[in-house]
Amino acid sequence: MTGEISLIIIPGVPVIVNTTKQVTSGIVVVAWELPLACAIDKYTVYYREVIFLEVKSKWHSVTVNGHETSYTLHLSCKKEYDVAVTSWSDHRESNLSDSKIWNFKTGEGNDDT
Repeated sequence: MTGEISLIIIPGVPVIVNTTKQVTSGIVVVAWELPLACAIDKYTVYYREVIFLEVKSKWHSVTVNGHETSYTLHLSCKKEYDVAVTSWSDHRESNLSDSKIWNFKTGEGNDDT
């Protein structure tokens, strides 16, 4: 019996290069390194507010062109956030659970949101 084997290739996970725990305002540039896998079609930047230590709001997301390696979020000031980035290739997304989560607090700068 001859069978076909299908391989499902999941794109590599982008790594967020931001490490600071405090940003000066609600305007936050999230930057990441390219994953080590196949060509990337697009990225998804996920973000959520951390309300208490273990209480977090649901993830919100924005899609970014696959040629970009950063995105500017407009968040509320004086809040804590988690941000993660996934990549897409051939209609498959890397696992959010494999992504490095960047946790930070926004400062008291101008709140344009």
